[in-house]
Amino acid sequence: MAGVSLPILKAIRLPRSQSSASLGDELLLIGENLEGLQSVRFTAVNTRTNGVQPILLQAPAIQTNDEGIRVTLPNDAAAGELWSAGFYTVAALVSRGGQTWSSNELPISLAPRILNIAPGNTVARDQDGNVTITITSRPNVRLARVDDTTMRFNQQVLLLLGNARQIAPEPPPGPPPAPATPPASSDQLQFVFHMDAVEVGQYLLRLRIDGVDSVPLDPVSETPKFDDAQRLEVT
Repeated sequence: MAGVSLPILKAIRLPRSQSSASLGDELLLIGENLEGLQSVRFTAVNTRTNGVQPILLQAPAIQTNDEGIRVTLPNDAAAGELWSAGFYTVAALVSRGGQTWSSNELPISLAPRILNIAPGNTVARDQDGNVTITITSRPNVRLARVDDTTMRFNQQVLLLLGNARQIAPEPPPGPPPAPATPPASSDQLQFVFHMDAVEVGQYLLRLRIDGVDSVPLDPVSETPKFDDAQRLEVT
């Protein structure tokens, strides 16, 4: 269509100058020619998500302003199942003259968020010096069925303990007996690791999924500070 000014995205501004977005965050997509905004499209770029449909956010989750588009990412249980941590591209779709026009795509990373640590933020080593914790996270981690008795995580998962330890999770539970359908994802991650007596103390935890680390900052603090709920003290 002659004379149409195509939508353009120039930058993505994340809250508190974070390097990654998290579910529940409000983003600002800075751009031009966004009249007739219809939706904002998030497309996962991980090769293991081939065939997964892009996620479209519409009003009221998206609102235009003088700078661009304010986008509020959902943060409920349904969003935890729909989204996955990792890398995406984001584009704006506008509707004009009966046609839909797409902007350019900009990269963005979506970080996992640690919701809970069980049995708590203070954990004692067992008699062998081992520590066992279960982390509840959002969004869920994708699962894949291997065979009748085995499931695996379909994303790369690591727990970062302080600045020196990377710990892989225990395998997920096996699939339910047929004809039940195996779960597509899980928000539960169990980690078992050994810690010597000289290593006991308090550690900041980060969850790394498909190369993106959880943001260990307090999500409600007006000034940046570490979230005490994401610290683990081993005794």
